[in-house]
Amino acid sequence: MILSTYCLHCGERNNMDEGPQAVDALCGRCDRRVFEGRPIAADEAAFHKHTAPGFIPAVVMFWLMQRDIRFYTSNFDKCAALYEPRARFLTVSVDDLYALARSHNVMSAPTLAVFRDGRLVERHIGLPGWSDRRQSADLRNWLNAHIGSPQDA
Repeated sequence: MILSTYCLHCGERNNMDEGPQAVDALCGRCDRRVFEGRPIAADEAAFHKHTAPGFIPAVVMFWLMQRDIRFYTSNFDKCAALYEPRARFLTVSVDDLYALARSHNVMSAPTLAVFRDGRLVERHIGLPGWSDRRQSADLRNWLNAHIGSPQDA
């Protein structure tokens, strides 16, 4: 299977074979790594590019600056490193992109969303396991259910 995504650095569309070697793919234009194991702080253009039909799924965290984002992002960052290239991880500031968040019915932050083939396929208000100490495991279980296990890549 062929994976398609955009380069984080130059914006070029890149296609690569699925498999463990995809995580080390280099951009065909700028020769930098396509995947860096971290979420992208997306503006509106980047959001639309990475959630468009024909690309790997995108896992998006909509967040508010008023909240302590470090608490939310530590496990999200770890999951980006673990699950790439199975999915692209994005963060969207609701403060900066309120209209975009509203267009996807984001009513609370943080909200996690999975986009596949240009469509929102799953949404979770808060972070899975938020209220207990198993947040990291619960987040991985939620991701496994919606984008597959990283071991399957």
